[in-house]
Amino acid sequence: MQAEARYGPVGHPPALDGHQHPPGRPWRASVVRRLPWDALLTFFGAIASAILMVVVILKSNNDPVSNWPVAPAVYLAIVSVVANILLRYAFSRGVELSWWVAAMKDDTKVQDLHNIWLYGTSLRSAFVAGRNFNLVALAAILLALVPANAPLAQRASTTVTRTTTADIAIPLVAAPTIGPWMETGQITGRAHAVSYLTASFAKVLQDHLVSAPITVSQACDSGTCKGVVHAAGFEVSCVSGSQLFDKYPASGNASVIGPDGTTALNDTTIFGTGFNYNEQPVRFEAGKSAMNLTVVFKGDSGCKGALTLRNCTLTPATLEYRVVVANSSIALDSAYTYEDDKVVSYYETPGTTAQQPSFHGGLAMALKSMFTSNVAMSFGGAVGMRIITTGVTGLRFQRAKERESTVEDNACLSYWLDPTHDLLMSVREIAFRLAFQTNVTGVATQEMRAERLLTEVVYQSDYKFLGLALLFIGLSALTVVPLLLKWWRLGREVSLSPIEVARAFGAPELMAGSGSNSSASELMKEVGSREVRYGQVVYGEYGGPTVTALAFAHPTMVQPPQKGTVY
Repeated sequence: MQAEARYGPVGHPPALDGHQHPPGRPWRASVVRRLPWDALLTFFGAIASAILMVVVILKSNNDPVSNWPVAPAVYLAIVSVVANILLRYAFSRGVELSWWVAAMKDDTKVQDLHNIWLYGTSLRSAFVAGRNFNLVALAAILLALVPANAPLAQRASTTVTRTTTADIAIPLVAAPTIGPWMETGQITGRAHAVSYLTASFAKVLQDHLVSAPITVSQACDSGTCKGVVHAAGFEVSCVSGSQLFDKYPASGNASVIGPDGTTALNDTTIFGTGFNYNEQPVRFEAGKSAMNLTVVFKGDSGCKGALTLRNCTLTPATLEYRVVVANSSIALDSAYTYEDDKVVSYYETPGTTAQQPSFHGGLAMALKSMFTSNVAMSFGGAVGMRIITTGVTGLRFQRAKERESTVEDNACLSYWLDPTHDLLMSVREIAFRLAFQTNVTGVATQEMRAERLLTEVVYQSDYKFLGLALLFIGLSALTVVPLLLKWWRLGREVSLSPIEVARAFGAPELMAGSGSNSSASELMKEVGSREVRYGQVVYGEYGGPTVTALAFAHPTMVQPPQKGTVY
């Protein structure tokens, strides 16, 4: 059954029930009235977001991490997402405005209007626009790339470790001399030599052996403090020499005297360390040596060559030490050695007699026990070279080269490193600990001027990544601006609602009872309750020629599309 045709030809006003003129609204084109406030607010909101990103980067640069409960990268991520959303909204409004502005031009084609809508809703179509490429397509492509600003913005803020300095004063108690209550050993019996350590020095030595921290009553508030302190120690002065030796039998005769004054069969010390100390019954004079270190070592492989000889004197003195204070402990600055210690003054140390405590004897006894060592070499006849080693120090500094010949004696492959520096550094550290032992009394507090080194984690800004993130936002914003222009040519609020567009194209079902200048929201009030259906509609006068087409119409006039029917 054919439906009754109720509409006239396209291009003519519809026949209205009751012959009433449709409600109308005046065309009110105006710069202010038609200003797209929402689009402009979101556009400038995106610009403000970009500015906020710059502020975060500038503010956080070199700022401690502790000052930021939330990391700058989190702020940047949030702000960049907000900027992307606002730009997307401004773009969608720009597409709506530019579509209607283009529709009012006298040279606009249907294809032009279609392309504006298509590129504004389909990124794929914008990429393949080809010769129809327009500003909407460009803006759509750039907006698709804008989300890349989020990882770029986050990369613009990283953390690094920074050291800051400040001058402070730290009160310290350190004995400038080895004086009363600082004895290191005890003489017993009739022998004029120390037989055991005092309890206080035994604790000092034990702490040295296990590298226990040296505690002080005053601490560096935070970080690490470096400065100079005056404390008891030893001035070190060394002289070096050499001695030739040869343990190969000369012309097969092992009894020939060698360059070191011994025969090949006699022992020659090829490595030796020892501390020499003698108790003084009266006193150790100021500026005079209290003990000395002797060292001999063979620095190259071979059973003949040159031995290095060293003799170092240790003179009691008040020294200027470079120290490091961290938390509540103090230590010698590892960047300096005994060669860097400066003598403030020499001092006289009391001597000792039988059954009395010794100021230096216990220290000398400990050094002898820990470091005395001897390695002797001699020719053993048919069994080859012979080496006898005593003391752990000889083993500690021994090295050996690879064997190059099967006839080469294994004993000749060994050589030794110079132990002088390590042994003197141990003496220095023990003496320093002795000056800071807790039972020091009658010593005035000294104020150490120190440089506090505070290591903190700060944020560091990378403006290159920030610039790339802002570039994406800026380019997208520049392409959105032209889409928002010429709004003043429009006389009402516009959108790309299919109802509003269909009404503008004169859709018959929307013509009756609606104004041609109605916005989408106004159209909803006018015809929003009207029933419509899409399908097959028959147009024409009853009994006359008819045309069948697919269209929207009242449900009573629409039939489902028929399979195979050409419309």
